[in-house]
This record gives sequence, structure tokens and C-alpha cells, in this order.
Amino acid sequence: MLPDGTAEHWTHAGLDRFHEDLGGTITRLRYDQALRLRESTRALGSPDEERLCFDYGPFEDLAQVRPSCISPLAGPTYAPGEAPPTIKTFDYDARGNLLASHDPSEGPREFFYNGHGELDTLIDGNGNAITLTRDPLGRVTTREDIDGETTWTYDETFTGALSHSQSPDGHETHYQYDLFGRISTLTKIIAGEPYDLDFSYDAHDRLDTIHYPQADLADPFFLRHLYTETGELQALEGPDDQRLWTLEATDDAGRITQERFGNDAQTQRSYDPLRGFLEALDTTSALGGDLQSLRYQWNETGTLHQREDLLHAQAERFDYDDLHRVIASHASKNLTQLSRHFSYDALGNLAYASDRGEYDYDPLGRLAQADGRVHQWDKNGNLTARTSAGEELLLTYTAFDKPAFLDHDGHLTELEYDADQSRVYRHAETEDGASETIYVTDLYQRHRDLETGETKHHYYVQGPERTVVDVVDTVTALTTTRDAHYLHTDHQGSLDVLSDQAGFETQRLSYDLWGKQRAPTDWTLPEEFSQLSQVNLGYTGHEAQEDAGLIHMQARLYDPHLGRMTSADPFVVDPLSAQGWNRYAYVLNSPLSFTDPTGFKPCPEGEGDPKEPSPPPDSSPPSSPPPRGAEGILGAGEERQNPPKDNRRPGGQSTPKNPSDKAKPGDKPRISQQPGDKGPDVDEITGRVVGGLIHGALSYALDRVGPGVPPRLDSPIQGFTDAMVRHENPSQERRRLEVSQEVGDRIVHTMQNPPEYVQISMEITLIFIGGDVEAVASVVQGGVKWAGRKGGLKVVVGAVKEKGKKRPKIALGSALHPRENEMSARRTRTPMVDRRPV
Repeated sequence: MLPDGTAEHWTHAGLDRFHEDLGGTITRLRYDQALRLRESTRALGSPDEERLCFDYGPFEDLAQVRPSCISPLAGPTYAPGEAPPTIKTFDYDARGNLLASHDPSEGPREFFYNGHGELDTLIDGNGNAITLTRDPLGRVTTREDIDGETTWTYDETFTGALSHSQSPDGHETHYQYDLFGRISTLTKIIAGEPYDLDFSYDAHDRLDTIHYPQADLADPFFLRHLYTETGELQALEGPDDQRLWTLEATDDAGRITQERFGNDAQTQRSYDPLRGFLEALDTTSALGGDLQSLRYQWNETGTLHQREDLLHAQAERFDYDDLHRVIASHASKNLTQLSRHFSYDALGNLAYASDRGEYDYDPLGRLAQADGRVHQWDKNGNLTARTSAGEELLLTYTAFDKPAFLDHDGHLTELEYDADQSRVYRHAETEDGASETIYVTDLYQRHRDLETGETKHHYYVQGPERTVVDVVDTVTALTTTRDAHYLHTDHQGSLDVLSDQAGFETQRLSYDLWGKQRAPTDWTLPEEFSQLSQVNLGYTGHEAQEDAGLIHMQARLYDPHLGRMTSADPFVVDPLSAQGWNRYAYVLNSPLSFTDPTGFKPCPEGEGDPKEPSPPPDSSPPSSPPPRGAEGILGAGEERQNPPKDNRRPGGQSTPKNPSDKAKPGDKPRISQQPGDKGPDVDEITGRVVGGLIHGALSYALDRVGPGVPPRLDSPIQGFTDAMVRHENPSQERRRLEVSQEVGDRIVHTMQNPPEYVQISMEITLIFIGGDVEAVASVVQGGVKWAGRKGGLKVVVGAVKEKGKKRPKIALGSALHPRENEMSARRTRTPMVDRRPV
């Protein structure tokens, strides 16, 4: 029950579990007699009902996922142009390592491992091989693929810290550290030119100043962070003590309610006191005029019902189906109205749009034709060609499935990436001439017109949640000028208004529900509308430099005209829903309530960690194969020596956070380590490592689904635990979950790569011993490894009987095996944990 009176309900009925969400949509999970999840049904009993069935191998490994629960032996049952429900398959070896996966949308994958159970080679859907080389500590040092060789070098002073990386294109990254192991200088060498970012910290280990790359013929630019007495970020200052942004007020939940910009423009936000939804956003210029006056209304499910622009007397209302997918939008201004309608198939594909017509799909479930455009794909699921009358777009990709070259009717764009698979260079040629762009993290960009020589240096000032200011140095052969652009965004972080230093509006933008530009002062106009953002930022905070109408969302390209991605998503965002297995749908077809900051995963409005004040980039070593795209080489685990990469969602509803609060279990690392703190082990990985690398991607957390890797469904024993604790009251349930969290923390600190089923053994142990943390920890630290349900249960029960006695001796052996003992250790069912001496 929520404060506004809405409630969701759970019901247990034998092997069925029912959940009714806040909007009344019912989900049924059905288990077999072995307590394995066999079927998931969403929107039960409604016209939008969807089904998903799961099949298992002999050791509880997920073997097949069948949308619409189709039979593997059934023939085609779909009409021409309709996307078929395609079966996803997974194969494993006797040790539980994933050997092969096949999703028709992105083709087959094959995985090969070395003698230590670490991923060695991947063969992708196009038949291309990716080979990894590791050092004696198991860290990835080289990666060879069709693009060439990528290398990583590690610092010897701070053990395990990354010191240098280089991409096949020759782009380099160098890291320097201070005495406490914090990044002091990050140097990017892009197209042969060095760009330095320098970081300093105050006495409380907080980020103090950032010195941006030095532009030729321009004054240096740096940013200073000012904090309150309790440690919260209070203000951001530039050179000459110029105040660029100030936090003036927050509510009791820590959400920003009032902020002031360097031109004295003030933004005020108000939130629903019961649900926390953003209700009003107003920005007033120092000159006395209004820059923004936006109003929002929300459904009880958290989907946006209506948004209004009071300054221009216009509004837009939205309708949804039982799966919370948007099915209609109604824009109105005065007596004029523009309505659009959408429908979907059972797999989450757009089947029809009133202003685009019908969507036709090929036998592999990929878009074949829509709005007169014919689409072609490679075997990895990447769009390679889009043609229509008078238009042609051709694309090629890197080994990690990011666009490398675009040819749009003779307009050529070339993109290059660093070892982190982050874009660092763009070269474009049009009839107006050639230009190039240099990208140095999310803090600096350099745009140069190769015909005139004019160069613009963009220094992006990052606030707690989004980019708040863009300071631009414009350098020509005769002059150098510096201007500040203040960014005022909507509830999703999309750029709404720009204002200059005097407080005047310099640009106004607007986007429809799918992210396509429209007339900002009249949402009812059906005509195409486009203008280039002056700060190169636009829809949901992504880059506004669109190529052929496509938006770069870091990991993938997005087509706002059709509301679909142009590459297959390597992650399954919702494994219990057929919609979640759709590799191309944009944010589960609910674009008003979700954003996609990384191009990988939808982010609900108001969720996700707010960004710490402009942290230096992460330099954690790639202790495992580097995750694809946005995560790059950084993510082997959730804990890192340096600040995690920014996964912020710009704008929208703030997430409550008090920087002065003590760290809680599950919190991500702070900006940097405290002096003397011991960082995580250099090859520590949180969660089951199944070797699911797709062009550098790895499943590296229990709640994350890796590319080509089957998701972790409810544990096979979940039904058993539900039956045992279903009568507990909320307080008892909360205590059980708290104990489970505490034990989980003990596990992470005790072992690397916790065994695949350690969570199951923990659940059973908690039931038998009534939530005794010490007893559970005794079992875990004694080396319990789950070797099948029967053997594992005997181990746990035996340990419980020894509660209070000496530490149990487990026949399965210690959980911590040195490298020389790994072969004997692998005789157990669970993949071994590799603890190499440092």
C-alpha cells in the first residue's frame, strides 16, 4: 500500500504465483513440480496478454526461451510481414560454461575457454573471432578482432590499476594517480593530439577542481566544486570565481526543488508529496520573463498521462495498453488537435503507427519495411542498409557492433573509438565541406570546420544530475570569444530551452513522444521540423548531432522516426516478459516514462543513482573481458577502485540521496577511496561469470543479463522458500531480507565469483536456522559450493546441525582455490573461482 492509497497484491496458489500491479495488470508465474519457473504470463486475461515459456537442461541451466510458448516442432503460424515468435537457445558444457547461444535476431554465438574457465575466444554471428590474452593474474591484456589489436597495461605502483590502453585506431588513454591511488590526470591521445583532464581533491577526499584540456589561443578553463558543511554539493564555479550553478533548495527526500544558474535564471520544481512524481517545472529569467512553465500528470502505474506547456498554451495526453505501452498521443493547442495511434504484436514490435503505416518484419523478427523504407541487416542483427525513393543509407560496424561508417546519400561520416569502446573521433563530409569532432569523456568536445578553420571548444559543466552549462570558446584566425549557454531541460533531461549570459532565450527545442524533433511552439503541426542544437545535446541528454536522422545513444543508434533501435540489444532487460526479449524495442515502448542513458537498458524516471559531482573517469582494470560499448573495459564487478562510470539519467525526477549518509549495503563506491582504504581485489567479480562475451560484453552482476547469455530466472528453489515463509508478516519479511543482504555482503567479502547457487543455499539455510547471520556466514566461509540440489541440501543441513560448534568441514572443499588446485576443484558442478596470488 502506497501513501496515496494505491496498492499491489501478490497471491500464492500452489505452483502459481500472481502479482497485480498498481494499475491492475496481472502477472502469473507458473512453476513445475521441481519448482522451476516454466511459464510467465503478463496482462493475464486482457487483450494484450503475452506468454513466455522456459525449458531447462539437466543441471537447471536455462536451455530454451519460447515467446508465445510456441512448440519447437511447430511450423510457421504467422502471416507474411508479421514478426514470428523465435526460440532462443543456450548450450553448456559439463562445468556449466556457456558454449553456444542462438537468438535469431542477433545470430549464433560460440564461446571457448582456457584451462582456468576464463573466456578465451568468441565467434559472433558474422563468423568473426574475438580472442583475448591474459596475464598471470587473469587480467585481459590484449584483444584481437577484425579491427586489429586492443591493448591494456597495468600500473605496478598501485597494483592492478590501469595505466594505459590503446585501440586499433591508435587512440590512447593514460592514467596518472596521486599518493592515495586517485586519478590525478587523464590523458587522451586522439588522432595524434593529447588532451589532459586534471583532477584535484580536498581534505575530505571530495573532488575539488577539474582542469579541462587547454585550447590554443584561449584562456584555460577549470571548474571548482563547493560543498556545504554537511558535505552536499552546493555550487560550481569557473575561472575568476564565476558562479555557474548553485543548488538553493531540496525537499525532505533530497530532490532538487530550486537551483540558480550563472545568468541568475532560477528553476523551481515541485513533486507529488505522496508518490514523488514531478508535477511542475518553472524557470524564470533574471530579466523577469518565463523561460519554462511545464506541468505533468501521472497515472498510478508511473506512466505519464499528460504534459502541458503553459507558455504556449499547448498540451499532450497519452494512452496505454495493459502492458503499459503507449498506444496513442493527443496533442492540442487552442482548437487544433493532432492524434497518433500505435499498435504492437505479442513480441513488443510496433505493428502499426497511424502516421507511418504498417511495419513488416522478416522471418528472423527484424524490421523489413516501414514508412516506405526497406531495411537490411547483417548476421549480428545490425542495420546495414536503409533505402527508399530518393534516399539511401549504408552502414558498417566495428567488431563490437558500434557504427564505424555511414554513407547517407553521399554524406560520409566516419567514427572511431578508444579501447573503452567510447567514441572519441568523428569525421564528416557533406556538400558544405568537412568537419571533425573530438570527444574527451562527457566533459569536453572540440568541433573544427576543416574548410574555414573555425574551432569550437565545448566545456560541459556537469551538475548532480545532468549537464547544466556549456561554456564555449570559439577560435577563428582573427578572434577568440567565450560564451556560456545555460541548459534548461524537461522531465526526461531533453533540452528544452537555452539561455545566454544575459538571461535571454537563444534556442527552444521540442521532441515528440519517440524523440523526433517538432515545432516547439506548436505541437499540433504535422510537418517535419529540425534544427541543430547549439550545444550538441538534445533528446534525453544524448548528442544532437544526428546522422541520417539517427540519434547516438552511446552503445547503439536509435531511429526516432520509427521508434526502434538499429542494433540488437545484447542485454535482456526483462527476462520474464516477451517485451524484454525484444532486442530492438525502445525502452519497452514506454518512451515517456523511461530513458536509455547508455543505449543498453531502460531507466525509469526518478530511478538510478544521481551522479556524483563530475567524477574523473573510471580506470579500473579489465579483470574480465570488457563489457560491450558503454561499459567498455571498466566493468568486471560492481566495486571499483575509482568512481564508476556515469550512468546518470539527465533531468526528470531527482532520486533522493544525502551525500552525508553513511554507506549502506549495496551502495556503489563514493567518488574515491579514503586514504588507507583497501580497494577491491584486482580480479574481483560480483556475481556469476558465465563467460558471455559478445564483442567484449560480460555478464558481471547477478541482476544483469549478458549478451548471448541466458538470464538468471527465479532460483529453482524459489517456490520452496515462498511456501515456507508465505505466512510471515511484513516485519518478518523485512528482517529476512535484511539478513539475506547482510549475508550476501559477507559472501562478497569472503569469495570471488560467488558460486552460481550460493544464493539458493543461503535461502535454505536462513529458513532452517531462523535468520542467524553468524551461522550462515559460518557455512559460507567454510566453503559451501552448491553441487546439485541434493548434495547441496545435505551440506547445508549438516552445517545447520553443527550450529554453535566448530566450523563445519565441507567435503566439497574450500571456496578459495589457488590456481594449481583448480583442475581438481572443477570436478564439482559449480564453475571454479580463480583466486590468484597478487
